[in-house]
Amino acid sequence: MKIRIAIILLMVTLPLLCGCGGNGIQEKVYNYTTSGKAWNIKADELHDIINDADIGNDPYIISTRRADDYAFEHIPGAVNIPIKELFSTATLSAIPADRKIVVYCYTGQTSSQAVALLNILGYDAYNLLNGIAAWRVLGQ
Repeated sequence: MKIRIAIILLMVTLPLLCGCGGNGIQEKVYNYTTSGKAWNIKADELHDIINDADIGNDPYIISTRRADDYAFEHIPGAVNIPIKELFSTATLSAIPADRKIVVYCYTGQTSSQAVALLNILGYDAYNLLNGIAAWRVLGQ
């Protein structure tokens, strides 16, 4: 319920964040939802990318999980930005706009919602399909 409220609040304040009016938002949402693009990445694909010895193609990885869960276990190179903090102006300005972004949570539900909003804001963001649980299956 809290995430739904946050999304509604974000959609209300989104024009202020991206500097555009309501019509701009509608166009961005339309473009996102009709792109036909899959905004997911599988754990094995992410593993291959971050272990291919080419750091130039490494995505900026965000864990939206609780700090204690992040401290216990996280994907190498990931930063912890709890979902409640992800859409603050300061946080958004610190996320590199010129890199692919991979967001993950526990199961992929919250991160997929975050990815939708990040893409509408202009980031090239992807959801880790099935969250940290999928990463665990790889034995990482």
